[in-house]
Amino acid sequence: MKKVIIVGTSGSGKSMLANQLSLLLKVTSYELDDYYWLPGWQANPFCLQLLLNQLKNQEAWIVNGNYTKFLGPLWRQADTIIWLDYSFTRCFLQGLKRSLKRIFYRIPCCNGNFETIQRTFFSKDSLLVWIASTYQRRKAAYHDQFAQSSSGNKYLRFQTPKQLKPWLHSLF
Repeated sequence: MKKVIIVGTSGSGKSMLANQLSLLLKVTSYELDDYYWLPGWQANPFCLQLLLNQLKNQEAWIVNGNYTKFLGPLWRQADTIIWLDYSFTRCFLQGLKRSLKRIFYRIPCCNGNFETIQRTFFSKDSLLVWIASTYQRRKAAYHDQFAQSSSGNKYLRFQTPKQLKPWLHSLF
């Protein structure tokens, strides 16, 4: 595994897995949210080019996120694609727990932005609304992508953390 992409619905644990793999494989991990979001939660129109420029001369990397405009060019370069295909309930609850932790402990995310109670619970940009509105669509899209995987890429799909754990331990 030299070039790894980790996908899955928001709240599935992509960033945590990327951090674990980064330590295990001694490879830099890149979170797509940090490229997409500028301070003040403004979208970065140059995010894809910034990331591609950073990755172009690296022989190994880990990228995690769901932005389709990123994944097209990167998907072809990756030798391993991991899909965290966890249940809606798990993703939603993990997203809620993570957001509450970030709010109450003022933990920055997404390129230095902060989550707030307003944004998390009462905004059209709410992470929880995002999870609920994109879960089925993402699941179907990744299912189709994995079903068509005829390239040399190694496709790994984990439907529970219990399935992921032995695979992770096998990397030690």
